[in-house]
Amino acid sequence: MFKIIRILIFIIKLPIYIFCIFLSFFLLIINLFYRVKTYEVDVATFGHFFNDFNLTNIYSKINKIKVIGSIVGLKHYHNKYILSVVRKEFVTSFLFKYLDFINRKMPWAKFVTIPSFRKESSFDLDGLVFSNPSLIFKFNDNEDQYCLNFLENKGIKKNDKFILLNLRDNYFYNQIFNYKADNLNITRNQIRIENCIKPLEYLSSKGFKIIRWGRFRKKIHVPSTINFYDFSLDETIPHILDVWLPKNCSFSIGTDSGPDTIVGNFNNLMCILGMWPLYYSRSFFKCITLPADARWLDSKKNLNLREMCEFHSNENYIDELKLKNIEFIKNSDEQIFDVINQTFQIYEGKYSFSPELLKKQEKYWSSFLQWDINSEKNYPQKKIQKRFMGFKHPSALIADTFLKEKKEDWFDIN
Repeated sequence: MFKIIRILIFIIKLPIYIFCIFLSFFLLIINLFYRVKTYEVDVATFGHFFNDFNLTNIYSKINKIKVIGSIVGLKHYHNKYILSVVRKEFVTSFLFKYLDFINRKMPWAKFVTIPSFRKESSFDLDGLVFSNPSLIFKFNDNEDQYCLNFLENKGIKKNDKFILLNLRDNYFYNQIFNYKADNLNITRNQIRIENCIKPLEYLSSKGFKIIRWGRFRKKIHVPSTINFYDFSLDETIPHILDVWLPKNCSFSIGTDSGPDTIVGNFNNLMCILGMWPLYYSRSFFKCITLPADARWLDSKKNLNLREMCEFHSNENYIDELKLKNIEFIKNSDEQIFDVINQTFQIYEGKYSFSPELLKKQEKYWSSFLQWDINSEKNYPQKKIQKRFMGFKHPSALIADTFLKEKKEDWFDIN
């Protein structure tokens, strides 16, 4: 029955697809004189949503392209501000969804479409953000003042320094998408607020306010020794603040869920805890990454760099890793304190490498890049995207506390 319904829907849409074939050719002719290209914007998760918009917007301005876009994912979208900006910057229509689909099937696809950033997990592989700071999204004066006034009403003054905190859990997916995932079994959800108390108290003592941001989170308990504001549970928070906060924060602490990368889109400093799989490290942003670790259950030997890069992106469940003879090792509280302190020192301009750690840092990135190039041939059978590293941000680092214990053979990718 379901198959019959799909056939009927296709028959109904067939005239639209045929019309879009002619329209695609017409668009090709137009591009001989004026650059107009299509793009599909998925608004379902606002981290990807803003990443894709920001990268597309910068790309189009560099190449002097007028973007005609389709908007998909409206059933689940939850940021009205970003949606309003997309509709302001791009020409949008439901018809362009079909036109973009047809355009990408045509022999002349590259002349009428903008490259899909979502296909590359919204990665900035060409360094568009770092190389074009003047083209990064900006707020107007009225928007800035509106957000400043709102924060002041919450007790955060104009010149107060604040840090964003976003610890991943599955509450959003369970509530909005009706998933039934158990946080205790998900590798990316292992960092809890209790693991971060000591560094957050330290940052509070330095005069920072800690803002828990994002939406659809569970209530957590935070001691009064932390200057803490829980915006993730505050239904009065306007949608514009989801973008304004990462633009204006001192730096952020997160576990690589959607909102975190918005901070990087403004070329601001990020600290990512518990990164897994390793190859998702944000090498193209100003990001300090503390990966999780793993070891073989039988030999108790830690996995090396190559072995840690050979997991598929959906191998995120601790019990499934055990079936493959692998023990997942979450970050210790000491590691978390060390990397957050390292991030703070970088923010203050007081950080410097030891010669040994500088050598390991360089070795890591050269080895990772070589793995990424060598493994490109495995796409799409074993590798979710062709490349994870193109441009490397000069300030992207793997945490000292992770690298200091690694021996020379850990970096071997052969």
